[in-house]
Amino acid sequence: MPHHLDRMAEELVKAKLENYWPGFELVAFAIYDKSNVYLFNHPKFSNNPPCTYHILKWDTEFTADTIIMYEEYPTAIVNMDHYKEYEGLFSIAVHELFHGYQFIKDENGFPMKCWESHIRCQKKMWN
Repeated sequence: MPHHLDRMAEELVKAKLENYWPGFELVAFAIYDKSNVYLFNHPKFSNNPPCTYHILKWDTEFTADTIIMYEEYPTAIVNMDHYKEYEGLFSIAVHELFHGYQFIKDENGFPMKCWESHIRCQKKMWN
């Protein structure tokens, strides 16, 4: 198990995400590498306590640092192999989590238009 996962889980649960944006809440997210996906805070999985995660086998659905619809729920994903330092991994996770938050709150601004276009392209690529 990668050494940053427990720290990431604990710090994101404890983080005051509202310091970044009013009302910002933790949504589903996954940290992955070329072998495994570590899924956090997803409504289709038990998350009690919230800093636990579920280990899944990696597949092509988990590509890039972005947001995807995993099991019909917006899920921020980050490839941990892209970041040598914990701070970089944490900051991109918060960035992608914000896009998930925007989606759940029906944000209609420019970021969501880009995200919707990205999802359409992603679906075409994998279908």
